[in-house]
Amino acid sequence: MIALVFLFAAVYSGRITGLAHQYLSERVLTKGLTLGFSLTGFFLHGASFTGVILLWNLRKTGYYFFSIPALLIVFLHLFRSDISLFSTALYVFFVFVFGIYYRPMG
Repeated sequence: MIALVFLFAAVYSGRITGLAHQYLSERVLTKGLTLGFSLTGFFLHGASFTGVILLWNLRKTGYYFFSIPALLIVFLHLFRSDISLFSTALYVFFVFVFGIYYRPMG
């Protein structure tokens, strides 16, 4: 679901940039920056979702498809001060929990 929201944002990045300039006049946002952010979010969340589907089917590769993008999202959260620590901790928690059950998977 989040990946689809990022895809929608990529399609309408010009309008989103215009709205952001109205409310965030102190930040410099370009259409390319908004498009890059949206596409990065789409690919990272899409890969994580693919990993969850593979984990659901008990595939070990699903752990890598989930954990690598999730940890990249955590890394990107570290550069943003306005993102809640709870949401960042949630990504780390799920990587940890799925890692516990990594060995029993076939």
